[in-house]
Amino acid sequence: MTGSIRLSRLTRSPWFHLLGGPILWIAHFLITYVWVEFACGIRLLVVDSTVLGLTILSWSILIFTLVVTLAACYVGWSAHVNWQRLKRSRPKDEMASWEIEARRFMAFSGIALSALFSLIILLSGLPALALETCT
Repeated sequence: MTGSIRLSRLTRSPWFHLLGGPILWIAHFLITYVWVEFACGIRLLVVDSTVLGLTILSWSILIFTLVVTLAACYVGWSAHVNWQRLKRSRPKDEMASWEIEARRFMAFSGIALSALFSLIILLSGLPALALETCT
């Protein structure tokens, strides 16, 4: 199976670390927007049913927000592990040094971006606690 990508190889990819958080935020934003518009547009049962004071629609948004936030935190943790691994590596020549430095920069940037987008994802899902989803 030469065409498949193993998870361990993907979690060491600098592009996975750099773009994982922003892509998760985009996916979260689009999926929740489409889900709320769909549920409110055809007045699904989840709009009016309540559990512990919140509608099922709000609960689904909150649970999805939590899952995506945890996924963004995983991307940041993976970037941190890779950054630590790259800090310990010793290059053999100047070209290898440039490559390691570039990957180290992308891993560190991935840590920062994952932290930022984890917070953004969490904050964009929290209005489901206080606001009515369908008016």
